[in-house]
Amino acid sequence: MVSDLDDDNDGVADLNGAFPLDSSEWSDDNNDGIGDNADNCTLVANSDQTNIDGDSEGNECDLERFGKVSRLVDYPTNTDFPNTDC
Repeated sequence: MVSDLDDDNDGVADLNGAFPLDSSEWSDDNNDGIGDNADNCTLVANSDQTNIDGDSEGNECDLERFGKVSRLVDYPTNTDFPNTDC
């Protein structure tokens, strides 16, 4: 019996891929369990993918960019802002 070395056919052998059964993901550089293609912060582990300010980067990457002192700041939630929909 011949085993399939790439079950999801993504071009990365199962032994080398972080997600051997998901063809859309193969690496997880920060080891947070979220594949790099879907991760909103590939530099820092952030398995909850929290992104309070709604930009393209998760909170952990925002904190890395602006400095650790930002961790002391309470981020407002979206409910703290008035509805600005037009």
